[in-house]
Amino acid sequence: MSVSEADGIDSRGIIESRKLKATSGWYDNENKSTGNGTDEVGFAALPGGQRTNSGNYFVNGWYGYWWTASEGDNSRAWMRYVTYSNTQIYRNLSYKEDAYSIRCVKNTD
Repeated sequence: MSVSEADGIDSRGIIESRKLKATSGWYDNENKSTGNGTDEVGFAALPGGQRTNSGNYFVNGWYGYWWTASEGDNSRAWMRYVTYSNTQIYRNLSYKEDAYSIRCVKNTD
C-alpha cells in the first residue's frame, strides 16, 4: 500500500487488517471467514474496543482502535481501527476525549 493510500480517510486495502490482527482473541462470525488474523507483521492487534467521551465502553472483542501520533486539529486526532468482520483497515478523525488503545513502537534509528 502506498503512503498516500495509507493516509486516506475511511477504509483501505484488501487484507491489511488480517496481517495485523492476532491469531486469536477476535470474535469469529459463523462463516469463520474473518475474525482472527495471521499476525504476519508482528503487531498482534487485539480487539480492545473503545470508550466514548461519555464513559461508555463498547465493541470489545469485535473492534480494535488505536490512536496514531498525528493530530488532526485542536479537538481531534487521527485514529485507525480494524474489525472482526472484514480485512480492511480504517483511518478517521476522532475527538480527543474518546479513549482508544495506544501501541508504542521502539525507534531503532
